[in-house]
Amino acid sequence: MSKYRNIINQCKSAIEKIESILTPKEFQECIDYITKYAEWLLGIELAIDWLIENDQKITSENYQEFEKAYKLMKLESDTRLQHLKLQIINIDK
Repeated sequence: MSKYRNIINQCKSAIEKIESILTPKEFQECIDYITKYAEWLLGIELAIDWLIENDQKITSENYQEFEKAYKLMKLESDTRLQHLKLQIINIDK
């Protein structure tokens, strides 16, 4: 598992940065998939799906945390990441 430690830590970091946006149950489920079950991709996919389904806005910094995780997994062209980008709040309005 140690060879995946950077991926796990980055996925966990991405979820922790949006803890206040997710429900407590959603947050815990994502963290459990990442840390308990070694299903880090599933954990962040669930978070992204919930953010999109509930039209929850995130900051560009939040997005960058997810982007880092996807890059570590060599999945930066994944469509979920592209859809998540649409959830970035525009603070210039």
